[in-house]
Amino acid sequence: MPTHALAANEFSSALESTYTVQPNGSTHVEQDFHITNNFSTVYISEYALEIGSNHVSNIVASEGTTKLTPIVTPRGNKTGVEVQFSDKVIGKDKTRDFQVSYDTDDIAIHTGNILEINIPKLANPADFSSYIVHVSAPGSYGSPSLTSPATYTTTTDQGKTIVSFQNVGQDSGISVLFGKEQYAHLQLTYHIQNPTPQTVSTTLALPPDTTHQRMWYQRIDPKPDDITTNADGNWLAHYTLAPTTQETVTITGTAVITLTAGAQTPFVSTPPTKEELAATEYWQVNDPKIQSLAKQLKTPKAIYDFVIQTLSYDYTRLDAGNKRFGAIGALQNPTQSACLEFTDLFVALSRAAGIPAREVDGFAYTQNSALRPLGLVQDVLHAWPEYWDASKNQWIDVDPTWGDTTGGVDYFSHFDFNHIAFVIHGASSTQPLAAGLYKLVGDDTKDITVSFDTSVQKDAGMLSAHVVLRPSLLPTENPPYSTRVRNLSLHALYDIPYAIRATIHDGTTVNTNGTIHLLPLSSQDIPIQLPGLSIFTNRSIVIESQVGDQVFTDTINVQSFIVQHQRALFITFLVGICALAIAFLARSLLVPRWKR
Repeated sequence: MPTHALAANEFSSALESTYTVQPNGSTHVEQDFHITNNFSTVYISEYALEIGSNHVSNIVASEGTTKLTPIVTPRGNKTGVEVQFSDKVIGKDKTRDFQVSYDTDDIAIHTGNILEINIPKLANPADFSSYIVHVSAPGSYGSPSLTSPATYTTTTDQGKTIVSFQNVGQDSGISVLFGKEQYAHLQLTYHIQNPTPQTVSTTLALPPDTTHQRMWYQRIDPKPDDITTNADGNWLAHYTLAPTTQETVTITGTAVITLTAGAQTPFVSTPPTKEELAATEYWQVNDPKIQSLAKQLKTPKAIYDFVIQTLSYDYTRLDAGNKRFGAIGALQNPTQSACLEFTDLFVALSRAAGIPAREVDGFAYTQNSALRPLGLVQDVLHAWPEYWDASKNQWIDVDPTWGDTTGGVDYFSHFDFNHIAFVIHGASSTQPLAAGLYKLVGDDTKDITVSFDTSVQKDAGMLSAHVVLRPSLLPTENPPYSTRVRNLSLHALYDIPYAIRATIHDGTTVNTNGTIHLLPLSSQDIPIQLPGLSIFTNRSIVIESQVGDQVFTDTINVQSFIVQHQRALFITFLVGICALAIAFLARSLLVPRWKR
């Protein structure tokens, strides 16, 4: 992201950059600068630019065939380059042309099937009258799946795909993404315990399916009693622990990440609840300062920009023991922010502006932790916010932390393939815990391993179904039977069609139809509408349950109403007799007796 030390209006600048990306993601950058004098009395003697990376090598500067000696200065997660000129180019409309080239591993990220190129915005975009960018990528990736900005042209040359942008992206950055799906293989370990003398039930949060993420688990050991979801869309695995016992749960699975919302699941997003507008310990929505800022900012983009402009990432706060400031603390300590502070301030301001917002904790892949830092625990967890877009009817992920530390890569207009959601915090700013945080006291094990692959192991899914009699306290003519459908697979099943037919021996039938969603290893009861049953006659009923492409058949013998509820009827009879006796006795005691 070039900057230059030139007086305003004295020069006109043009820049043409070519980013040649190798299959492993290494990038060679060539930048051609054209600085034109606007007055006859001024000339350029030196030019300073700042590269948005601290992983830069082979920096070369030249003017035509003349080699120049650049002065290179490391500046935290950036690199300063100063080019000095020994001669003078004097005269109005005279132009000095020079070139700067270098190699870096921070422009492109190659993981699995995905190649992402992110070019930061210009530090002073208004200074450039012309801005042209060419991205040259291996032709094996085909056409880009996403570009930002969306205005571009493509050509091919010697096995390369060249994506070109002209006079766009100066103030927002440029991103080019190749590939459709990312396959992230997860190995997770959870340590849970019951220190009490009683048997207890406990839960742990599994990485869930989200708008852009589909989970395919290969192993969950030991298997949980059940898996349920909460209002935020978290997947909660339930375990029963005996007194004073510990359990280690190991999980392997693959997260399939896409850029298209709802491409892998039938839902777009879990709609927001009132809790996603509420104040919490770290999201002080009702604070006067937060309220005042929210009234000024109003939109998610304005809030995102404000957070980036206000907070600065503090690399000394990477230790897990550092205190979480929350939104107010972030405003009071803007130069001491980590990913949670960027997230907390965005969520609080959004909620105060009436925009549902929440926090996502998970894994984020980074090649350069100085450029894209993490910061929750040593297991490389990261936090970012998401807000509800009512027009799109979906949650939108953004990352103001990386928007700040990368020097202007756009993490608002689009997301990437490198963020994997472990938990979502909406109703609470702290619960449930994310994978990597389930540790025993004094335990410092590494519990998260993530690698990227070019494929994913999928299966069609397995189901079981059988008829169950649900408990009922009230006597009814029709017993409350259900077909209990259980997902035996380790991935969620969506839009499963079912058709249930209940047939009495005389040929009378009743049908029940619909669709259901099932989390891994979870079950759901589908109530069966039985034909009208006799008060006095026992009946045999065949229940055929077709779930997906599988058919399950159960035969149940339904007793008559009197037989089913004879105990209840007998108790009711006794209660009635007792009530009558009490009433008779009470009447005899209350009626006055007259003596003659």
